[in-house]
Amino acid sequence: MTIFTTTACPHCKNIKNFCNERGITFTEKNTDTDEDAFADIVGEGFQSVPVIKYKDKYKLVHSIDEFKSFIGI
Repeated sequence: MTIFTTTACPHCKNIKNFCNERGITFTEKNTDTDEDAFADIVGEGFQSVPVIKYKDKYKLVHSIDEFKSFIGI
C-alpha cells in the first residue's frame, strides 16, 4: 500500500498514525518533494491528498473510516 501525502496534511498524518499504531505496512510518497509521486496521482485524476493506492486502485480518503473501508478492515 502507498500513501501519497504532503508535509502539512493533517489527514495524511492521521492515516499514517493509524497504520503505525496497528502495524499496517505502507510506503509514503510525499508529493511536496517527489515530482513522480505528484505526477502519479494527477495522472489518476487527483489533486489533493491523502491518496491511498491499494491493490492497484487509488482513492482519496479524509477519514479513518473511509480508509478502513477502502482497504477492507
